[in-house]
Amino acid sequence: MNIHENARLTPHGRERMVRMVLSGQTPQGRSPRPKKLRQPTPSETVERIVALRRKRLTWIRQRRP
Repeated sequence: MNIHENARLTPHGRERMVRMVLSGQTPQGRSPRPKKLRQPTPSETVERIVALRRKRLTWIRQRRP
């Protein structure tokens, strides 16, 4: 079988997950988000995005009955 070496749901990975669940442990998902960015988004851009999102959410809330 041709399986990528980092694949998490190989037969071995599924067996490991089943053992964890049966022993009462919760499998931890890996976040695709990097822990550190090489060049973080400028704060002005972040503030603008947040303002636009709030504006959009306000518009959506007003449309709901």
